[in-house]
Amino acid sequence: MIDYEIQLFDEVARAVLRDHPDAYVCSQHVISPPAFPAVEFVEALNNTFSRTIDSSLEEKYASVTYTADVFSAALEDPKAECRSIMGAVSDAMRKRNFKRVMCQPVDNAADPSIYRMTARFTGVVAKDGTYYGR
Repeated sequence: MIDYEIQLFDEVARAVLRDHPDAYVCSQHVISPPAFPAVEFVEALNNTFSRTIDSSLEEKYASVTYTADVFSAALEDPKAECRSIMGAVSDAMRKRNFKRVMCQPVDNAADPSIYRMTARFTGVVAKDGTYYGR
């Protein structure tokens, strides 16, 4: 399996923390983040890129999807804080040729005082770590 999740997470986390040094950034789902604002950046899918399968049976490319969830408990304009942080995530992903296929606010029924925004990014990564848009 082609796996560059840790390296990509590191780039995204650095981009977020550069502009929002107080953010909590993690690479797995957390039921209740220990601090806000919070970012969850998770690899949601990792599939062999089927158009590149040949007789060698060696995986050369993987089609990957990442999900970013941003949470804000700011008293003043949590939506603006989420959008700013998601902008940093999007910029980092775009630099790696990922396409943002969805970005929207999500109803946070568990705690309406926390604003939540979710985005998904898709792309293709080669065995050598080169990223391609899809």
